[in-house]
Amino acid sequence: MMNRTFLTVVAVALFALSASAEAGLITVPDPSFEIPVLAYGKYKDIASSTYYGPWECVSGDAWIDYGYWRANGYPEDLYAHSGNNKAYGYEDYIYQTLDETFIEGVTYTLSVWAGQPWMDEAKGWRLYFTTEDHTVELAVANGEAGLSWGQLSLQYTATAADAGKKIGIKMYGDESVSFDDVTVIPEPATLGLLGLGALMLRRKRS
Repeated sequence: MMNRTFLTVVAVALFALSASAEAGLITVPDPSFEIPVLAYGKYKDIASSTYYGPWECVSGDAWIDYGYWRANGYPEDLYAHSGNNKAYGYEDYIYQTLDETFIEGVTYTLSVWAGQPWMDEAKGWRLYFTTEDHTVELAVANGEAGLSWGQLSLQYTATAADAGKKIGIKMYGDESVSFDDVTVIPEPATLGLLGLGALMLRRKRS
């Protein structure tokens, strides 16, 4: 029978695993494009001098809106996946450099919800991991958006060359492809705790 000391070690390890996994979540500022607060039927160009959110765009065509098309008589337009606002790629690249840096060997998952309101428009999308320079593209995933919200994802395992560089994320959407709810999640860097538990078990049995 396992003694109390071993059970205590395992409990502490599992608690640390849970806490570390939670702490490992990467913060994406304004992940659902709720900055700025918009009135229904309004929009804001990301490149506008009056836009004060954390997102940037390349060619100045990307924008966020709160029911803009619906307010203008297009009932098939998508409501935001969550909150009020969503972003339109509109043949532009939307990007952001995060405060967190890459750790060698850690696998990162970029997850984005995307949809296309109109059947007769282009539906292409692309997701990227980049470095601090958004033009340095480390990994890319691509496909076509559906006529309702669907979750897209891209995984990338950081190399030694990436270590210490800030994590960059970037999205591209054709015409009216919409984006919402962006997350970046690293694999928990705590699997060693499970290894510790296994080691303790082996030592106990020996």
